[in-house]
Amino acid sequence: MGKRKEIRVEGLSEEQNKELQELAIEMEAEAIQMKADFEENPQEEMEGMVISVHQDSVLLNDETMKLDSDVVVEIKKKENEDE
Repeated sequence: MGKRKEIRVEGLSEEQNKELQELAIEMEAEAIQMKADFEENPQEEMEGMVISVHQDSVLLNDETMKLDSDVVVEIKKKENEDE
């Protein structure tokens, strides 16, 4: 991987930009780990599935929350590879 691009948002304080950068790094690390885990432990029933989380979702407030009928609105297979 190349050098990580610094994220800066005009109008945010230096502290807020630093926090944003740290969150972006953490999200990237989680995504890399999730991809590696899926490659090492594929689950056929999840292949082709898409999970979308709205920006206001309660899932973002509580990492221990499980995907169940209280928070899941719809789960569907991807219709094509372009999605």
